[in-house]
Amino acid sequence: MEVDMEMKETTEEREMRIYRSKEPKEILFRAKSIETNDWVYGYYVNYCYPTETNKTGHFIIEYPNKWHEIYLPTFCEYTGLQDKDGNKIWQHDLIRYSYDYPGSIWLKQKGLTDDDIKYYVGEVFYQVWRGSWSVCAFGTNRMANQDVFTYLRNPNRVEVVGNIFDNPELIEK
Repeated sequence: MEVDMEMKETTEEREMRIYRSKEPKEILFRAKSIETNDWVYGYYVNYCYPTETNKTGHFIIEYPNKWHEIYLPTFCEYTGLQDKDGNKIWQHDLIRYSYDYPGSIWLKQKGLTDDDIKYYVGEVFYQVWRGSWSVCAFGTNRMANQDVFTYLRNPNRVEVVGNIFDNPELIEK
């Protein structure tokens, strides 16, 4: 009997690696710049203009000291999670995901192949009552409302495909 000496990472080990990173969580934000309409990334500031008593502005500050006034409806927070390709997952991103993953034991038990995997597209949002980042699937009979982390536990299940601002055509109604 041959013994497979290659160590494979279990789901529990992957979860621990993701959540117990030695690096502190990156607290980042992004939004569209009012000036250029490009995405800007950094730290959020709600700032009072010193010359006008009642006027405020919303800004993203890029390190070390570049201020961008932002269009507030496009404001997004970084989730601290990354997709299968290492891309950061942001609030209001559209992700492509599946309940199963290639090579899944569940597919085999059902007599299905990797070609039978159904993929969904959904928006990432913060679910207050769960206290976690969730995904809401579009184009299904039921609106899936699951933790994004649920799909990140196994390989090749989550991919950022756009966001609700730049890619509204990806949202199936």
